Amino acid sequence: MINAIRYVNRSKTLRTLTVLLLTASLMVNGCAQNRLSVATFPDPTDGCPQALLTGTLESDHGCLVIIRDGITILPFFPVSAVGATTDNSVVLYNVKFQLGDTVRFGGGSYDYAGIQKIGGLKASDICLSILQQDDADERVYLACGPSV
Repeated sequence: MINAIRYVNRSKTLRTLTVLLLTASLMVNGCAQNRLSVATFPDPTDGCPQALLTGTLESDHGCLVIIRDGITILPFFPVSAVGATTDNSVVLYNVKFQLGDTVRFGGGSYDYAGIQKIGGLKASDICLSILQQDDADERVYLACGPSV
């Protein structure tokens, strides 16, 4: 009888521990999902285009985008240019930006086929889904630096 009671108590303890661990895991993962996702590319070693992109920083399902003339553009930033992110702000080139800020970056526009030729790109599935829309031409921008 005593062994049966110990077994029941151990079983309850394991269930409680499992529930606590699952809850903690969901809380940590939930917090991480509230951060803006920023698409990146390896730091350029041999120069970068300097065409100007001006627009407004926004979030498209958690992905950092730039809206220009009503068009959603997915910017890719050099890995070293991206700092801390929250659900409504990001540090780029050591400057903290908020969603809604008007920004200016030097870089170059690419279509979906052109961007796939560049190695080392990193973007979340949500960000990549922006590129898979039918009208995604010229929606990718390699942001090589801030423009003054």
